[in-house]
Amino acid sequence: MNLAPCWAVLEETIFSPEVEQIPLDLLFNKLAQDPYGLPQGIHPILFTAFYILNKNDLFLYRDNTFLPDPQMAQFDLLQKRPELFSVSGARTEGIRKAVVGRLAEGLNQPPKTASVVRALFKILHSLPQITLKSSRFDNELGLKFKDCLVQAQYPEALLFNDLPACYGLPPFKENQERAEDIQIFFEYLNQSLSSLQHHADAVLNQARDTLLEKCDLPKGEEGWLTLEQRAAWLDPRTTNDALTPFFRCIGNGALDYHNPKSAISCVAGRPFAQWTDMDIERFPGLAEGMGEQYKVLWATLGQAFISLTPEEQKQKKQVTLRLESQLEEFTKDHSPNAIAAALRELLSKVESNVSAGKSS
Repeated sequence: MNLAPCWAVLEETIFSPEVEQIPLDLLFNKLAQDPYGLPQGIHPILFTAFYILNKNDLFLYRDNTFLPDPQMAQFDLLQKRPELFSVSGARTEGIRKAVVGRLAEGLNQPPKTASVVRALFKILHSLPQITLKSSRFDNELGLKFKDCLVQAQYPEALLFNDLPACYGLPPFKENQERAEDIQIFFEYLNQSLSSLQHHADAVLNQARDTLLEKCDLPKGEEGWLTLEQRAAWLDPRTTNDALTPFFRCIGNGALDYHNPKSAISCVAGRPFAQWTDMDIERFPGLAEGMGEQYKVLWATLGQAFISLTPEEQKQKKQVTLRLESQLEEFTKDHSPNAIAAALRELLSKVESNVSAGKSS
C-alpha cells in the first residue's frame, strides 16, 4: 500500500495557507474516497504518526477545546470517535518563522509555534488577579493584549491572525517578509507585556500615594517610612477601632521590606490581591476617611513624637536592655498592673519634657 499520496493530503489540507480547524472525520472520509481509498482503521494510525512527526506545528482539539499535551488516551478515543476531534497546523516560513524565532528566543522556548503560544498563555495565567480582572491600564496595549489572549478560541490563530490584528496589522501569512511590520509587532508586544507585568505594582503605589496624601504626608517611599514610624509610636497610645488595626497592618508591612499592601488592604476592607476596578475607584474615599482619623490623632499626640537618629536608636536599645533587667526584679514583688501604671506615669513625664524642650 502506497501511503505517500495520503500523507501528501494531510500535509496539503492541514498546512493550508489559511489557518483553520479541520474536522478529523471529514479528513478521514477524504482519505477513504478515490483516488486514495485508505481502508478504515488505518486513518487514525496514519494521523497519529503525522501528529508525532509534526507536533510542534500542530494543534489538536477535542470538542473545540485545545489539547496542549495530548496523551495516549486521547489518541485511543480518536480511533473510535474521530468526529470529536479537529486539527489545525501552522508552518513557520517567512514572516511566521521570523516571529516565532524571535518570540522563542525571548521566552526561552523551542522555535516552534505551539511552544511559543503555550508560553504566552503561561504569562497570562501567571498575572495577579487584579491585573486579570482590570480594564484600567496606563497603556491600552496591555488591555488589548490581555483581552486578545482571554478571548482567543484557537491558539494557532492567536499568533498569526489575532495578535497582529490587535496591533492594527494584517495577518502573518507564509512566505511573506514584512520586516517593518515585524518591528512594529514586537514594539507593541513589548509594551503590552511591560504594561501587564507592572500593572499591579503601579496600582499599589498609586494607592499608597493616595493614602499618604490623605494623611498630609509626602508621596513615595520617604513618606511611607514616616507613616511607619508614626504608626509604631501611635499604636500603643490609642484604642481606636479603625486606627489600631490600620497601624498594626502598617507594622506588619514594615517587617516585609516596607510593603504597603497590608495597610492598603486594611483601608479597603478587601485583600489587595482580590481587588477589582471597583476597589480602585472607591479607594480614595476610604483613604480620606482613614486619613482624617489619623490626622486628628496625630494633632492630639504628635507633639510628643520622637524621631530618633541612628545614634539614638543604639541608645534606645541599651536603655531597653537595662530596663528589662530591672523589670524582672520588680515582677517578683509587684503586680503587673502596678508596674504598667508606674511606667505610663514615667512615660508621660518624659514626653512632657520632650514637648517642653520642643517648645523652647
